Amino acid sequence: MSSVVANIDLSSESLKSITSDASHMQYIPCHIEFDGEANLNKYFTPFVQKKLDESHEKCLTSSFRGYPLCGKQMKVPDNFVGVVMKESKSVEPENANVSNGEASDVVEPTIKNLKGVCAFDQFTYWNWDRQPGHADKYQQALDWLELSLEVS
Repeated sequence: MSSVVANIDLSSESLKSITSDASHMQYIPCHIEFDGEANLNKYFTPFVQKKLDESHEKCLTSSFRGYPLCGKQMKVPDNFVGVVMKESKSVEPENANVSNGEASDVVEPTIKNLKGVCAFDQFTYWNWDRQPGHADKYQQALDWLELSLEVS
């Protein structure tokens, strides 16, 4: 069984290089088999409609690949900032489970290096089949951040 250790670079030098243009920050509940740069301005321009749901709250509607989406603008709590992290090259263990030619019980972890590339204070959160609400994990995480400030 292997383990993973993450190094997160939040040094002041690293934070200076983070851009704050996150006006189009979106969370879409899907997995796309692609890991790399994409020209979002050219290929992803969401068409979003605002309407009132049955509880008369504003909701956003759109679609992705023909499937309907229900969305909501979410704000990162005060005193916090959202950061998009990008993984640089992982460091694999050199001699995993081998010591002097013999098997070892010690497992060297894989080291992942993460660096912030974009900061944001709000984002659009989308669900496939229902309006986002307090039952969603992202909303619960944001609620917990606010609660943690009160408890500490």
